[in-house]
Amino acid sequence: SVHAYLPSATLRLKRSPGLGLFATTQVKEPARLTRSAFLTTILTVSSSLPANGFRGGSGAGGLGKTKPETGVVFLNEESTPTQQRNGDVSAELLVDNGKTPVLVLFNSPWPLLETTTDGIQTRNPQDPESAFVQVADTPSGTYTKQFFVDTIFGSQGKYGAYGAPSDISVKPIEEGLLYQVKFTSLTPAMRQSDREVYIGTRRVGSSTVMLVTGSTAARFAKMDDRMRRVAESFQVIPAPSSSLNKASV
Repeated sequence: SVHAYLPSATLRLKRSPGLGLFATTQVKEPARLTRSAFLTTILTVSSSLPANGFRGGSGAGGLGKTKPETGVVFLNEESTPTQQRNGDVSAELLVDNGKTPVLVLFNSPWPLLETTTDGIQTRNPQDPESAFVQVADTPSGTYTKQFFVDTIFGSQGKYGAYGAPSDISVKPIEEGLLYQVKFTSLTPAMRQSDREVYIGTRRVGSSTVMLVTGSTAARFAKMDDRMRRVAESFQVIPAPSSSLNKASV
């Protein structure tokens, strides 16, 4: 039979306040356990760990396990996004393979998240509503469902932290500028959540800059007008070539 070694004393877990880790009591003499007893002990210990113990970056509307890929590149280290008291958000980005500086503008009723590790995002942590910026390579033709799947709704995106979204349907509202998308994502508890978003799209050279704003399907239906106003406020303004600061590119 297979044996494993564990301390002969009762295994005790103790949270370290500073690190959020666990430490076990140490004893000098190990005891031999059967495989079944060893697995039982491991399962007992695992069940006591926090459910979000390995949670990393944040996703949209409170989702997030790993850092999402937004494609956002700020003009320089000082180009952090800002939000005015009236909700206007602005940020300077580099797009078009780093060749074109742009000013991104939109109005959001939700507060701007201070961290820039996930790009540009406004969200109230207590609610599922959010708005965030996504940058991707411009497709050769029109914007198709597959383009949005590859850039926003894949496992690498903000909605794919716990698995790629499914049941995705794309409805053009204003071809080339505004789209409405319904889809199903997974929550941290691995439950399905029906969601709905507006996506504003703006082309700059070889890049497409997008603003994605939405919520759960139930809340979206009640806030449709507000969501659309956020999406329609989206602007991307290329900087005049004469003002290009080559030192920051």
